[in-house]
Amino acid sequence: MSKEILFLYIPTSHDILGQPLIMSSARTRISIHEAEKSLSKKIRKMYAPPHGQEINKGRVNALLEYFKYSVFPGLKTV
Repeated sequence: MSKEILFLYIPTSHDILGQPLIMSSARTRISIHEAEKSLSKKIRKMYAPPHGQEINKGRVNALLEYFKYSVFPGLKTV
């Protein structure tokens, strides 16, 4: 019996500044082991331009991305 090998591509996330994780550091990246105090501080610092303001090139709205993949992962249209 042969087993089929499947590859799953999952895009890497971004740090709190909206930059790719490869460009992040411990102070701009949210870890699963984050303490409540530091998590709260990092969420307040997330890059989230107001509605209608253009997002800087090479960045994403970090706050919306965090909610899309962490808070509402089952929704298709966030």
